[in-house]
Amino acid sequence: MSSASEIYSAVKAHYSAACSNRTFTGTYESGVAKAFGYTAEELASIPQDANLGLSCGNPLALAALREGETVVDLGSGAGLDCFLAAQKVGPTGKVIGVDMNDDMLAKADSNNKKRHGGHDNVRFLKSPITQIKALEDNIVDCIISNCVINLVPDEHKPHAFREMNRLLRPGGRVAISDILIKQGVTLPPHLKSDMALLVGCIAGASRVGDYDMFLRDAGFVDIMIVDKRKDLNVYNSSATDVDDGDAGRSCCETGGAPAQSSRSCCGVAPGGQDLKNVDLNAYAGSYSIYAEAYSSRYGPAASQEALPPPPKPAESLFPTEVPASLEKDLKHEPYSNPAHEEIAHPIQSDGSKTACSGIDDSASTGPSEGVETVGTQDLDLVLSVPDEAPSKHRHLEPSPYEHHFDTYSLVQQLATGGAYTPDQAITLMKAIRHMLALNLMVAKDSLVSKSDIENEAYLFRAACSELRTTLQATRHSEILKQRSQRAQLLHESDLLSQKMTQDLSSMREELKGMFNDRKLGLAEEKRRLDGKIQDLNYTITVLLNSEAKSNVEGLRWILTRRAALAISLSACMILAALNYSGMKTREREEAERKRNKAKDQAKERFKLVFNVPLSGLEACKTAIFAAGAGRYPGPGNYTECCFTTMGTGQFRPGDKANPHIGTVGNLEYVESAKVETLCVGEDVVRKAVEGLKAYV
Repeated sequence: MSSASEIYSAVKAHYSAACSNRTFTGTYESGVAKAFGYTAEELASIPQDANLGLSCGNPLALAALREGETVVDLGSGAGLDCFLAAQKVGPTGKVIGVDMNDDMLAKADSNNKKRHGGHDNVRFLKSPITQIKALEDNIVDCIISNCVINLVPDEHKPHAFREMNRLLRPGGRVAISDILIKQGVTLPPHLKSDMALLVGCIAGASRVGDYDMFLRDAGFVDIMIVDKRKDLNVYNSSATDVDDGDAGRSCCETGGAPAQSSRSCCGVAPGGQDLKNVDLNAYAGSYSIYAEAYSSRYGPAASQEALPPPPKPAESLFPTEVPASLEKDLKHEPYSNPAHEEIAHPIQSDGSKTACSGIDDSASTGPSEGVETVGTQDLDLVLSVPDEAPSKHRHLEPSPYEHHFDTYSLVQQLATGGAYTPDQAITLMKAIRHMLALNLMVAKDSLVSKSDIENEAYLFRAACSELRTTLQATRHSEILKQRSQRAQLLHESDLLSQKMTQDLSSMREELKGMFNDRKLGLAEEKRRLDGKIQDLNYTITVLLNSEAKSNVEGLRWILTRRAALAISLSACMILAALNYSGMKTREREEAERKRNKAKDQAKERFKLVFNVPLSGLEACKTAIFAAGAGRYPGPGNYTECCFTTMGTGQFRPGDKANPHIGTVGNLEYVESAKVETLCVGEDVVRKAVEGLKAYV
């Protein structure tokens, strides 16, 4: 780690080279300035040499300067921000540029003279920003700085912020553009110790939290640190846009000009690394910082004129009158004069000569000067007794005899006109003096002396002043403490709010993710169930169809088999029945035949054949039936009548008449009929013959 002196020496050498060893074209410088918030109109209103391309932001955009304000630019360089601030504060305002580099101050003065013969309200001081002795306390309304605080060693940065607070009036503000290390980024040790990166605004950059701590420890409130998210690689990109004749002038360019000629805040120092290949955005960022100085006086106390401290007993209670012109200036600014000259307060307690009256304080060191007044001076001169031994030492002098009235005049007045003799007048004078002495003794015993009153009054005023100072200090410290606690609480509240917001956002996202996962799970489960249901339906359908078909086919085959079997059995049974019936029929016929044969063998049958005229046919039939022929008295007992047409009519062979019905068909033209009948038994034949005799 480099020491503070080495850092200051390197910074001076680097920026002296950046200011001196090159010419200006304006291309690179305007590119860098415009990239960090400066407009073309602003750059055109100032000398071209005032913009060296050293900016990392625009603090004037945050300062909100007003006319008549006093502004201090820490690390003013060639005067870029000073000249722009002078335009904003106007002729009634004042701008003071502070820089420790002689070359930069010379360049700034030269640029100031180029600007319409020089600004009356702009001046430059040479001083380190950690201790500006040339400026008094509480004289500045606003302090600006552009990419300079990071060049201060870490151990000196708290001094720089305390110096800012010293210069600011109560309620004043700071507006700073600076490079800070990003949150959560750790600069590697080899980069942090590199001198090129140190003068290049990277290695010396503080963390955001450390910057906030520096401001709070210095007494600032309402701190705001904002990342402007500017591209720090603009130093490299702008360098590539310049002409060949301007090569080597950029902050990261190594060719052409020597390394000392690099101009920007991230230039390469001798022996340092080439930053052209380093991504600056990966480590740091351009930040805007705003803070206000704490104001401990409110209400009527803030508008009171500066009051002198209570005088000592030897000092005058009525100080020398202040000239009217200076008093007016002091009323305009109670803590400093408008011209910001080193003028002491007209009432001083250190014995020095005041700037207003020009009176040596040695003339007022006598013990009676500050006590005497116009009303008591003549009386003290009358009653005082001249010193009778001025050459003697003070502690050897006798106590003075004081005459409280003119005894000689009193004696002369009493003796005038013969009212009293001289002896009587002297006696009366002594009596009056004695009575006056007695009364004075009583007065001395009962009253307090003027010196004691003055001493007590001084002690009382001193005690009041001390009490006021103590109360103000206590109140100030308490208010600072409460403000710090409030800021801490606000910070914690903001952190909690941010954390709660982040937690709510993350919880919302988690819930949304959980709901989405659940929806996806439910959809997947539904699809799986639908698949199972479809599979089950398919399985049921296939199984039912296949089983039903198989069962139907099986049942069909069973029924078919059973039907075939039943048909077969029925056919077999029918065939068997038919066979059996045929067999039985044959057996019955055989038996009948055998029985008929036996009957035939037992009885003879007779066949009667005769011709009967038509007129006697019915009677013949009746006779036959009466004889028992032509009937079925039993098996084999029947009569068959066969009628044959005979005569002259038509011959119709085969016409038969059923004797049971008694009809004879188509016998209209038949004259006679041939009748054939079978008679069983001789008795029947005889009866038939007997009955037919009359008709045959």
